[in-house]
Amino acid sequence: MHEVIDSPVRRPTHLLARVLTEVFAPALLAAVMPIVVGVHRTSPVSVGLSWALVGALFCSIIPNTLIWWGVRRGRLTDHHIRVREQRRTPLMYGLLSVLVGLTLMVSLDAPQPVTAMVVVMFGIA
Repeated sequence: MHEVIDSPVRRPTHLLARVLTEVFAPALLAAVMPIVVGVHRTSPVSVGLSWALVGALFCSIIPNTLIWWGVRRGRLTDHHIRVREQRRTPLMYGLLSVLVGLTLMVSLDAPQPVTAMVVVMFGIA
């Protein structure tokens, strides 16, 4: 007998897969990575953490807020944007948000390691 993929029965492996999907989602990593770099690579830590929060705001919080808003309005199917045709607009706004944050960080002389982390995130987007 074949197992139905969308079966309402939840197996422990299914739960583990869902948890890992959310924990390692790019949105969460985009929020955490500037903070890790800011805390570990800048001195004083308070300055690094402050700039890291700016990076997290523009690289994760703003873009993901726009995605959740799109889901709530019915324009996007889900926060993973599984429908390819729906990805262009959120991607463009996300890239614009990162560029605005990066411009702010460069113009206000943010610590180089945190700025470099934001450049890397822009490059892999």
